[in-house]
Amino acid sequence: MGYNALLSLLLTFGTAFAAEPTCETKEICAINQECSCNAGANMSYNRYFYFIFPQLQKGKLYNCSFTSHPSSFSLVLDISHFPIGSIYTCQDGHCPIFPLTLNIDTHNMVAQESEMEIKYFVPASDIPSVVRVKCDKN
Repeated sequence: MGYNALLSLLLTFGTAFAAEPTCETKEICAINQECSCNAGANMSYNRYFYFIFPQLQKGKLYNCSFTSHPSSFSLVLDISHFPIGSIYTCQDGHCPIFPLTLNIDTHNMVAQESEMEIKYFVPASDIPSVVRVKCDKN
């Protein structure tokens, strides 16, 4: 087998198992539902993505767990949008680096129902990574 044929075979084999990117810039995620996406490899630039939770209710406590593998992503809390009057805290002290749990208290929220938009940072990398989030309502 010649060098070009071997190289072609290796490239075909390597790309056949590479996960295709599935992250939209903004992903809508329902409460109590696990959402995930594959942030494909991109060595050219850093990227930002958002999870949007459309129906947070006043008077509740939400626990949102964020994980990423194999790369470690981070939340961008100062640019994320939380319901007016709600309070967020990090449960496990890892903020803003994944894995982490973000608690959102909506007892003093102004509206009866509101949207939350969480921004997260994906650094330039040659390795695709999967990010998962789930917000549970207590």
